[in-house]
Parts: sequence; structure tokens; C-alpha cells
Amino acid sequence: MKQSAQQWPSEHRVLKRLPMSIVLPTLISVFVLSLGARDQLIVGQFSDAAGRTGPMLVLGIAVAAVSAAAAAYAGWSIAAFVPSDPASLLPVVALILAALDVAIPVRLKAMKEPTRSYVAIAVVLFVRQLMSGPRLAIFAIAALATDLWMPMLGGVLGGAIAIAGGWHMGKDGLEHLPLIWIRRVFAASLIVAAFLIGLNAYSAAL
Repeated sequence: MKQSAQQWPSEHRVLKRLPMSIVLPTLISVFVLSLGARDQLIVGQFSDAAGRTGPMLVLGIAVAAVSAAAAAYAGWSIAAFVPSDPASLLPVVALILAALDVAIPVRLKAMKEPTRSYVAIAVVLFVRQLMSGPRLAIFAIAALATDLWMPMLGGVLGGAIAIAGGWHMGKDGLEHLPLIWIRRVFAASLIVAAFLIGLNAYSAAL
């Protein structure tokens, strides 16, 4: 059962919980996994078409913050309520799904006439982010964390910085980077992380 709004007793977990000081690792993980992600490219595409407007930047950061916070809360809450054995598999499954998402190349159609509706842009970004690799990584980290706010803060900051990068560089600028190979390397890293977490959970259950 729940002890407090922020922490759960570690003795009920199969996996060793992550320490509270995981803001920076989470921030870096989310940022690098967001390089060339669909939401970053969408923001870059709008920047190329309509210019680097302040409202677009604020909107993108706000949506990234909300989706990151939602992913962190979902991972932390679900891991706390389900039994230990299934909970130990949550990060593994989430990281494998994240690896699949990151490994698939992102191709956006050319924008004929960019919408001026910020509501429509916000909805598109939020839907694209919900099951994206970076949000699944936040989910996995939060599922392993002893504290909700640290992975949430790291995810929010990492997502915001990634969106700001897409807004500044634009889609054309981002596509000058070797995004396919960068994302494949990150996808392989996620698979390794999932394997190690799964191995740790199996060893702890013996």
C-alpha cells in the first residue's frame, strides 16, 4: 500500500531502486533519445515554415513538460501498485519498446501549408510524445525510482531542451546530423540496459 505521496518502501521491490540523485542522468537520457525524434522534427518543421516564434517555443516546451510528467507519474504509480514480480518487468518492457521506437527512422511528409492553430499543434505533439522512446525511458526510470519528483524533473528538463533544440535548428538543420546512426546506437544501448535490468531482476528473485 502507499506510504506517502513521494516514496515507496524499497523492501517490497525485486529490483534495487534508483537513488534520488537521478535528475541529470534522466535529463541526458531523454535529451539524447529525443535527437531526431518525431516531436523534435515536427517543431523544427514548423520553425522552418513559420519562423522561430516565441509562442511555438513556449508551446513545444509546455507540451514536452506535460507528457514527460505524465510518463514519470505513470511509471512510478504502476510500479508501486502491481506485485513485485510483474513490477520488475515494467522497466524491461518499456525500454525494449523505447528501443524499437528509437530504431525506426522518422520520415515526415513535406508541409504544404503549416497550420496556425496552436491547439492543433499541441495535440499532435502530445499524441506523438505519449508512446515515444524518450517517454518510455522516463516511464522505466520512474518505475525504478524511490522518488517521483527526480525522474519527473529530469524528464521535463530533457524534453524541454530537446524541443528547444528542434525549434532553434529547424528540421533542415537537424537532418544534417547522422540521425539514423545516432538513434541506432541509442536503441542498442536501450536493449543492453533492458537486458541488464532483467538480469538483475532474475538474480534478485532467485
